[in-house]
Amino acid sequence: MGLIKDKLTVAEFRKQFPNFTADEYKDDRIEFYIDMADTQLIPHRWGTMLLKAAGYYIAHYVAIEKYIEDAGPDGAFELARGPQTASTETVGPLTESGTYGGTGTYALPNQGQYGLTWYGQRFKQLQRIYGGGGIQL
Repeated sequence: MGLIKDKLTVAEFRKQFPNFTADEYKDDRIEFYIDMADTQLIPHRWGTMLLKAAGYYIAHYVAIEKYIEDAGPDGAFELARGPQTASTETVGPLTESGTYGGTGTYALPNQGQYGLTWYGQRFKQLQRIYGGGGIQL
């Protein structure tokens, strides 16, 4: 077991993020992303912010997974396509057009897929301060 798994249980995660209720979000999915965070986040780079950052990291992935699940078969495509930023619509001889923002164009620029949720945005902000450690440019 790693440092995150030793200290961050599903119950602790739910205390940190009470909107992730057991009725809406399955324990095994949260557990999966706890495992993922445990392998992806380097403890010595995060220092005392490790568990807070792990919480945002986990919340981001769980929220995206739930969004895709709720959106149905095309949920992943809709998420990757991003928000519609322009539209054209004509009825007589049919014209329809749409321009989409693409992944990560929601609130903060250059966030990649982490721009898709508030949790991901918070994670990236913390990563810029703490998580990059000595390799941060």
